[in-house]
Amino acid sequence: MPRHQGKKNLKHTFEHVWQLLNASGRQSLKTPNGSTFDAFAALTIKAKAQPKGQKVIRIEKDEKHRQEHARIYPCCWRHTTNCNATRIGGYSDALDQWAARTKKGLSPPSGPGENKPPQRDRKR
Repeated sequence: MPRHQGKKNLKHTFEHVWQLLNASGRQSLKTPNGSTFDAFAALTIKAKAQPKGQKVIRIEKDEKHRQEHARIYPCCWRHTTNCNATRIGGYSDALDQWAARTKKGLSPPSGPGENKPPQRDRKR
């Protein structure tokens, strides 16, 4: 059952940001509060509340071990928390700002990911 809280005023849709990430590959970004994180587009393999093949933006915070911190599903976009009640607002803000810069050509995609299929989640 979704535990979304709060609303975010974002300029881009989940689909637009997911497509940019899928084409660009993993992105290292910073939240408005200065926390660094990596984000990338993926498809679910197996999730408790989400169907197989669901688009998701995965957030990882630990660069050394690439430990997952949060997931942003389409239903979570424009909320401050995701389905698991994890705070995602700062990540959404940073992704939305990155999408605006990428769209304007100020921050070109960081990799040749256009021909790569999206990453799949690891089974839990």
